[in-house]
Amino acid sequence: MKSICIAQNVSLCDHFGLSSYLRNIALNLGKMEDIELVLMPLKGSSVPSDLSNYCEILELEGGLYCTKGNARYAMNLYRKLKELSTRQKLSLIHCIYPNSSVLGAVYFKLAMRKRTKILYDIRSPWVE
Repeated sequence: MKSICIAQNVSLCDHFGLSSYLRNIALNLGKMEDIELVLMPLKGSSVPSDLSNYCEILELEGGLYCTKGNARYAMNLYRKLKELSTRQKLSLIHCIYPNSSVLGAVYFKLAMRKRTKILYDIRSPWVE
């Protein structure tokens, strides 16, 4: 079984294109029997009940619209990945825009798990 973590500095309860993409990919991957999925979004006001049946959701403190909030999310992601790696071996960390998601994953890879693969998905409304 492969263990995949999806990290994105956006709340699951926000109605953005970014959070819709995150929810859809999590639902599709979470239904696969050979994948153990962990979702690490920005902490929001609630967690959608349809997602919690298919994956583990670990909400992180941070912020989307300021440098300090993005840095806080990146450091919390690193800490949570470090904690999670003591329980299970992570095969892949899928980081979705903004950059704070990949920053925390790169810190983790450099400090803890050199063999963990990182996939960075630029899913920005400004790029498309």
